[in-house]
Amino acid sequence: MGDCIVQLKVRRAVSIPKIDLLSESDPYVVLRVPGVEATWRTVTIQDEPNPVWDEFFFYKCKLSEEGEFQTSIELEVWDEELTTDRVIGTTQFALADFSPECWSNIALPITIAERWRKKAEAQAKRSMDQGEEYSPPTLFVSVIGTLPSFQAMQQTLEPVKEVVMVDSMQHALYVPIAGTPLLVGLQYSPKPVSREGPRVLLFSKTHKYGEVRLDFDVPPVAAEDLPLAPKPSSTDGAAQEPSKSSTSSSTACTGLIIERIRWPKGERLVLGIKVFEQLTLRGLPLSAAWDEVAVYCTPKLEPSLSYRLADMLAECGWQGPGTRFPDAAASM
Repeated sequence: MGDCIVQLKVRRAVSIPKIDLLSESDPYVVLRVPGVEATWRTVTIQDEPNPVWDEFFFYKCKLSEEGEFQTSIELEVWDEELTTDRVIGTTQFALADFSPECWSNIALPITIAERWRKKAEAQAKRSMDQGEEYSPPTLFVSVIGTLPSFQAMQQTLEPVKEVVMVDSMQHALYVPIAGTPLLVGLQYSPKPVSREGPRVLLFSKTHKYGEVRLDFDVPPVAAEDLPLAPKPSSTDGAAQEPSKSSTSSSTACTGLIIERIRWPKGERLVLGIKVFEQLTLRGLPLSAAWDEVAVYCTPKLEPSLSYRLADMLAECGWQGPGTRFPDAAASM
């Protein structure tokens, strides 16, 4: 049995009951993953019965031997207070209950906590008696896509060590691009839930910056699948820290960010490989065609190097954002 990474978007809620005496509730959502003590939460929306969050989370989902999603997460709606926050209601989300065709808009009924149930029912009755439009308390989420987890990639690809290099400390896998001084790879967060998804890495083993310039060619991405541009120095992930003898820069655009680090004297990677430049692509949603991410390396090499991550992902059974990974699960 393996696992995969799921990108979940907590979108909005409707008809959150008022449990404060003088104002509407100040709701936020808490995510709980089975077997993990830590929790993750959205921001608080003040004084709002119909809050909109549009926040993204990445979590690990276990797979059965047949490649079926098994992990069910709990989503709690809380009311923020100056003293002690109070849980308003809860709902469950199991990816196995929804086909990929339904992933863009999933409605999860909220079960109101027992202590607030009569108050919520009274508010609902009052709204309907006054002729107001009323909907039961509901949390809306979207599944953006899936990708093989680091453990799944490692178990499937590590046997071909002459092709794939695994860095367990950095939760990363690297593949050399034949006929070039380049390595391409993926890097994952070590956390069971993260605000940021896997990163695409590109390394150069040559120090001749004037002769080789690296860049990414990214497939089109839907705007609603992109968060706000992440901060270049995010600590939520497994980002490799630049050494004191390095220079770095970053470019962000509508939620995607490319970080560039150069080491004039070189930096050692897994297996002692020495590299002089690193590009990191961050913020690529799991709805994107990851197997179409291409590398540009100019001007000495071809203007558009057609190497993609397709081989690595296909080996793990990935066939697109809605993949259930039957091939990958069967091989583990």
